[in-house]
Parts: sequence; C-alpha cells; structure tokens
Amino acid sequence: MTQQQLETNQLINANGWNPANETWAYASADDPTYTFTISAFDATTKYSVGMKVKLTQSTGGTKYAIITKVVFDDPGSTITAYFGTDYNLENEAITAPYYSLVKAPFGFPLEPTKWTQILSDTTIRSQASAVANTWYNPGSLSISIPIGVWEVSYKVTSQSSQWGSLRTSLSTANNSESDMQFTVRPYTNHIDGMGIFVYMSKNLALTSKTAYYLITTTDSTNSPTIYFRNDVSAFAIRAVCAYL
Repeated sequence: MTQQQLETNQLINANGWNPANETWAYASADDPTYTFTISAFDATTKYSVGMKVKLTQSTGGTKYAIITKVVFDDPGSTITAYFGTDYNLENEAITAPYYSLVKAPFGFPLEPTKWTQILSDTTIRSQASAVANTWYNPGSLSISIPIGVWEVSYKVTSQSSQWGSLRTSLSTANNSESDMQFTVRPYTNHIDGMGIFVYMSKNLALTSKTAYYLITTTDSTNSPTIYFRNDVSAFAIRAVCAYL
C-alpha cells in the first residue's frame, strides 16, 4: 500500500465516509424520497437501509440522505433514499458519491427536525351531527409518510358539544380505525365546553409511502358536534426518521 493510499484510508476512517466507486444515476422523485440507480451491480451486497449517503450535484452542491430501500433489479440496482427537509435529488449528474455505516459521519446533519415529516394546524375543525361510533376526519387532516422506519406521534385537543366519550386515532383510512395502538379514549367523559388533550406515539415500518388520517368518533347518541380544538392548542403529527 502506497503512502497516498494509506493517507486516504486514514481520512476515510477519520471522517466516516467511504467512496462508492460506482456511478449513481438519478431515477425518480417523490419528494422527500428519491431513487437513483447503479448499473450492472447487485447493491444489496453492499448497501442496506439506514446507511447514510453523500453526493454532489450542480444544483444544490453537496447533499445528504438516508437509504430506506435497496432493490436488485438484475442486472442493475435501485436505491431509495430519504433526503429530509433540506435536500432534493435533481434530474442531473451525480458526482462524488459516498456512503457511511456510522451514525455521525463528518458533515451529516443530525438535527431530528431535518429528518422529520410534520403536519400542523391551528384552525378549529368540527363535525356536526356526529353519529355514534362513526369515524370522522374533521378538516381532512392527513400526512403522507415515506418508505422507512419512523417514530410517529400526534397531539390534539378534542371536544364535544354533548356529554359522551370521544376516541381519537391515526389511521390509514379516513373513516375507520386501522390500528388500535394509535387510538386514545380518555377515561373522563367529554362535556360541553371541556377539551381533553390527546397524545399518542408509535414506531412504524413502511414499505411504501402511506397516508395517515387524524380521525375521531363519539359514543353519544345525541348527534353532537365534535371538535379538534387546534385553535387553542396547535395540532401536530410528526414522523421522525428512526434511522438517525
């Protein structure tokens, strides 16, 4: 090994980045997730989900991403990567591709906010004449969560115009409960004018981009109006990339 090769290896070990030594080509966009291809190579033998990548393009300069899917298409491969809030993969040449197996390679931004999908709302949302045990999606609030593993949480203040119990959930459908682990039913009944703060979190592993809806239902048979009081306490759904 030459002195130059030794110094290069020492630098790689020091900064956490390894040169890919392949040609990466832009393939598709579904912002904030993008795909790139590697021709005539089985990338599943080298790359796996959670690895970090660094690359350079004429537009935007140096960019960072997290691998969320690797597929061998034979003879080439397609890699799906989450580019977070700060970066976009453009339909142009990719130069200086690197990958990393470490948690914090030099220069990679580790702030969770840069790797978080968020939906927030500060408007009161309501459903009039609610039918008992029927699920509603007041305000059509939903978030699309990309491929990957995510720490998902939501918070909202719910209210009813009539005595009764409200359930709130995050669901893949806008009119039915898809995951009981996302459902919150406060022990205290709702009464007119009383809001109850609701919070729930769960890890999700998604193999495709998925929409999640904030839904609610009441057990009252008096046709109440049910509310998300986002005007008094801002509502939010957060999906934080768990590969950080």
